[in-house]
Amino acid sequence: LGGKSQKNLSELILGKDATVIIRKKDAAERFIGTVYYGGEDINLKQIESGMARYLRQAGYEPKGDDRQIYERAEENARAQQKG
Repeated sequence: LGGKSQKNLSELILGKDATVIIRKKDAAERFIGTVYYGGEDINLKQIESGMARYLRQAGYEPKGDDRQIYERAEENARAQQKG
């Protein structure tokens, strides 16, 4: 997914003022969080388009109902063979 995912993400937010809500750092010291732009969850858009997978990492808990929404979006993207 790498290059395609990065291209899709660039089309969504490159050069725009996005907001990142950082949830934690992982073992490799990378920030784990949610990206928002224009009131939309960009993480979800990436998952819906098949360009990202829902992160099931210990200690990372998406806010509210995001976990179920992300899981459903990934299932739908896989069923539609997106990505």
